[in-house]
Amino acid sequence: MKRFLFTILFIVAIPAAAFAAERFPALVSVEFSPTGSPQSVILNELSKAQRSVEVAAYGISSPQIVKELVELKKSGVDVAVYCDRNARKWSKWQIRKLRRARIFVRIKKSKLLMHNKYMIIDGSEVITGSYNFSKAAATEDNNIVVIRDSPEIVAKFEADFQRMLRESGR
Repeated sequence: MKRFLFTILFIVAIPAAAFAAERFPALVSVEFSPTGSPQSVILNELSKAQRSVEVAAYGISSPQIVKELVELKKSGVDVAVYCDRNARKWSKWQIRKLRRARIFVRIKKSKLLMHNKYMIIDGSEVITGSYNFSKAAATEDNNIVVIRDSPEIVAKFEADFQRMLRESGR
């Protein structure tokens, strides 16, 4: 009887564990500002990119993040950035740097606020949270950065990014 119960438990437990792993994928990292160092984590993850980086953000005014995106482009990584139309006002110098490096930058035309904050790295990892990719986010604001490596979650972010590009005319 014990052997039978053990066999039943084994048959039920293995698929349940696999389902739980699929439904609740492992978190790669969580960082908070200003007590932690989300920007360092973001820069570290970006530096690992081999094929592509897609950024959806209201704007990018962090010189360090812009510098890393430019370096990635120089090394052959495909980089695309999608920003809100108001980004031209408060991060215009950084956007110019991105464009000079031949990084694809699409500015949203709609008056609806584009308030996403995420990066997709190599189609296999997502960086997201309340962290703005700005100078102030690292030291002056309370923010969170979450990094996930779930294929299911990455696919949803990728679909959203592609939708925004289609709607804006790419």
